[in-house]
Amino acid sequence: MLAKKQRPERLPTYFYRLKPADQRRYLASDRVAELPLKAPCAVMPEVAALRTALESENLGAVTRAAQRLVDVLLAALCAPPVSVEVRGVRPRNRGGELHGIFYPRTHPPRIVLWARTARRHEMVAWKTFLRTLAHELVHHLDYALLKLGVSFHTYGFFQRESFLVRVLSVGTDSKMPTA
Repeated sequence: MLAKKQRPERLPTYFYRLKPADQRRYLASDRVAELPLKAPCAVMPEVAALRTALESENLGAVTRAAQRLVDVLLAALCAPPVSVEVRGVRPRNRGGELHGIFYPRTHPPRIVLWARTARRHEMVAWKTFLRTLAHELVHHLDYALLKLGVSFHTYGFFQRESFLVRVLSVGTDSKMPTA
């Protein structure tokens, strides 16, 4: 079992280089640990459908299933829509592989996820895909639900991501790691 991460005692160095408004947004993000998700069991059929689609290795089916899951989650949170696109092989460079990215300034905002590893072109593991989807969705929620105007990787951000992963992994056959 993974130990629960503790809140860092000090803020990251870059925090002190941020403009005062962004410092306030960073601190506001850091204070929110969970999302106001009321009936998580309503998304379980969509989670199962996404897993089945990922196992089928059909990117069109994965895109449709991921979009349906996100639509149900956003409706439950009363948050505006986001478009989801699933692509094949992850782009990579010396820094590693890109798992997903969020584009907040498109209309509607857009999440792009990659379903195949860069080196071996294999489908990514279910847990990895689900965590990446949750990560990018939390970026969207920072803008759309929390109205932060920016989405920093704060301690609170990663708590929200882990909260969402825990909610989405209830009833799956393997335990999801927590941050």
